[in-house]
Amino acid sequence: MNGAGSRGFVRYLLRLLSGPLIWFAHFSLLYGAAGFGQALGFAPSSVQVFAWVATLAAGASIFAILWRAHSDCSSGTPEPHRGFHEVLRALAALSLFGVLLEALALGVIDPPA
Repeated sequence: MNGAGSRGFVRYLLRLLSGPLIWFAHFSLLYGAAGFGQALGFAPSSVQVFAWVATLAAGASIFAILWRAHSDCSSGTPEPHRGFHEVLRALAALSLFGVLLEALALGVIDPPA
């Protein structure tokens, strides 16, 4: 495989895994902030605000991935790439579901006093 072919493969791989990577970064930020927030002297309310902002940012970026994959798939994508867009949409939808489940945990659990 030459250099141009490997760059194309990495581009497709990163685009395919963009939803799960955003979910992983969100998960790490959320629980890192919850674990180290009080240890570093931040107020519980500021940690919770940070968590909500991170959740909104992750949800919006994954929704943008879903939107782009849908528009790419419906705009006459050649048949070989249609499967790629379907897998991309499925992974992004699962990642969005994971982010929303973490948001549910944020809404249920009260911050420590």
